[in-house]
Amino acid sequence: MSLLEQNSDFSKFMQKFDYIVTIPPTNKNRPFQPVDLFARSVAETYHKIYRNDLFKTTNTIELKNKSRDEKRVILRPTIIVNEILPLDANLCIFDDVYDSGSTLSVYAELLKEKGFQHIYVFTLTKTKNSN
Repeated sequence: MSLLEQNSDFSKFMQKFDYIVTIPPTNKNRPFQPVDLFARSVAETYHKIYRNDLFKTTNTIELKNKSRDEKRVILRPTIIVNEILPLDANLCIFDDVYDSGSTLSVYAELLKEKGFQHIYVFTLTKTKNSN
């Protein structure tokens, strides 16, 4: 049994979803992307469909030192939602860090605008001073 399967609360949480999707990384030059690796592993463990192509972004600006409003202004116009999944799908969006919630809220808003209704989020960690 894997470490992922040993946590019953996490296991119950994962049963809600059809798809696990990832937020595109800002730093595309890393030799590996931790969120993608973890999301793919979770999808395999829980027999979910993993997609890292639902979103495309042209953003390359590091957002971690920006205010919530600045993040939204920078990020929103750079995101494209590829309409490749059924609108009634239960989605779990994986991201690396929860800070202000601005990144995840922008992605969720764009999905809602496209007609998706069942959107959940999961982050690997949160910052010490997140709101």
